[in-house]
Amino acid sequence: IFAFIGAWNEFLFGLILSTNVAVPVTVRLSSYVSTTFHSDNSLVAAAGMLTLIPPVLLVFILNRYIIRGLVEGIKY
Repeated sequence: IFAFIGAWNEFLFGLILSTNVAVPVTVRLSSYVSTTFHSDNSLVAAAGMLTLIPPVLLVFILNRYIIRGLVEGIKY
């Protein structure tokens, strides 16, 4: 529940308070894939998968450091 509320608040913050130049990815994608009366589900799914690629790659690249931090946190 807290993760959903955080994501929703981040979306609304980007939607309301950002300029047209610096807009979060989620807000930009929502403006591209949906109109007032219709939303293309295949385009939404493809856009969601494309936005997941950078964080997943970052986790794979930094996996060693993430595990090291977790193990050191357990020791103390």
